[in-house]
Order: sequence, then structure tokens, then C-alpha cells
Amino acid sequence: MITLRVTEERIDEVAEAGFTRLVVERSDDGGLSYNEITVPSERPVLEAGQPVISFIDRRGDSTALYRTRYAGTIDGAEVLTDPSTAIEGLGLALRNVLTVEQVKQRYFFGFDLTDDEGR
Repeated sequence: MITLRVTEERIDEVAEAGFTRLVVERSDDGGLSYNEITVPSERPVLEAGQPVISFIDRRGDSTALYRTRYAGTIDGAEVLTDPSTAIEGLGLALRNVLTVEQVKQRYFFGFDLTDDEGR
């Protein structure tokens, strides 16, 4: 079982552009081919203000490669973005490192973190 956590800092812009769902693709052959592992009706929903999207691949393993796309209906047609860079199933948690700004927003919200010199 593999848990994917996708962080999109510009989620508001993505949602405003008309993309409403996350498509997850897996490659079991080293990246030669990818198949969607999300069912279209059950693709994770993209919501403005929610930059972290999670998906669990119950049949995934550490040798698989994963990539994502955004899907949406724009001008009456379903549109998929280009795929993201592929990452391995093993080490996904290590690749999900928070930036300093994300740590501040998530864990220190409401705290004044300035020093005596206003930095």
C-alpha cells in the first residue's frame, strides 16, 4: 500500500482555471507505460484553499512509479494537464518535505515569530 500526498501551492489558481480532480497514474514497468489508477468518478477533488491532496493506492508497491495530472471540464470538454514528474513508491514520504513557509502556516499559525529587530 502506498499513500500519495500531493502538495500544490497554487491550488487556488488550478481550481480557478477549471481543474477539479486529481488523476493518479502508476507505472509497473519502470516508466515505459502508465495507467490511471483512479476511477474517474472517484478521483480526488481539488478544492481552493486545500493545497494537500491524499490518495491511497492499495495495490501499489515500492517499485512502482507514480505521476499525477489535473482534470477538468473546460469549454465543455474534459481536459487533462501534462503529467507531473514521476516519483518512486519508495521514499514518497521523504519527498514530501515541508517548506519553512508551510511549517509556519500549518504549525505556528497565530504565533508572532518575529525577533526583536522585526525579522
